[in-house]
Amino acid sequence: MRSKNSIEYMIETKTGRFDTAQTPIGAKRKANEIMRDERKPVYVSWYRKSDGCTGGLDQNGNHTVSSRAWNPASVPLKPSSRGTPKKTVRTKRK
Repeated sequence: MRSKNSIEYMIETKTGRFDTAQTPIGAKRKANEIMRDERKPVYVSWYRKSDGCTGGLDQNGNHTVSSRAWNPASVPLKPSSRGTPKKTVRTKRK
């Protein structure tokens, strides 16, 4: 059961993509995923039901009264699907 002071986070893009999260960490993770996919800025806002307060979540994780767009250039692209290179094992010559 969620407490009455719970905060809901909304992640939005200018293209109309929308998602929600229940924690700031979840919101940050989802915002980063969207930015990796679309390479466009996202806005993360929050709403606290207990008093109706709203605001934004900065890219560094701070809660603010206003919201600014998150910069997609600061999010690394997805790692390559090939994985990490294998280490070569050298054997002694006889």
